[in-house]
Amino acid sequence: MRRAGRNIVGVAVAGLLVAAIGGCHGDRSRAPAAPVRGGIARAPAGAADGGRYAPAEAPTAGALDYLSAYVGKTPGQSGLWATRPLDARLRALLGTNYQRFLSAIPEVPLTVENGTYALAGPTAQGVAAVVMDPRADSIYAIEQDATGRREYLERSIKPPLPAGVRSLISSVPLR
Repeated sequence: MRRAGRNIVGVAVAGLLVAAIGGCHGDRSRAPAAPVRGGIARAPAGAADGGRYAPAEAPTAGALDYLSAYVGKTPGQSGLWATRPLDARLRALLGTNYQRFLSAIPEVPLTVENGTYALAGPTAQGVAAVVMDPRADSIYAIEQDATGRREYLERSIKPPLPAGVRSLISSVPLR
């Protein structure tokens, strides 16, 4: 009986030692692993920004293809700003600047160049533009005036800027 008790204690001590050694990595501690999807480590939603912003949804092929029906028309004529998914995505992209940005952007027709749609023109203080790329399913908005440049980029994918937008932006000098 005594021998069996020693064996149980010995096995318990050995188990504790194995568990302690298995979790020990010298002087470095292991952080909990971030979730992995498709081989890319992803931080938990809101970790880097204090939980203020949700991560952008994955690109949806063809989500912006409907814009071709609005080419040559101003947003006021066509109701472009109220269309879906553009309205929701611009609200998410611009945040609290949504209303101010839309009231500042000039009432110009939607253009298309090499498959990229754009609305751009002079504002009271400088220039503003919205560029939408259906291939990358990405939206980019920019305001530029004498005080600086404010860019709003969806999914960290900057669409190719049409020539008219590039020349308009370069026409306003930055301080």
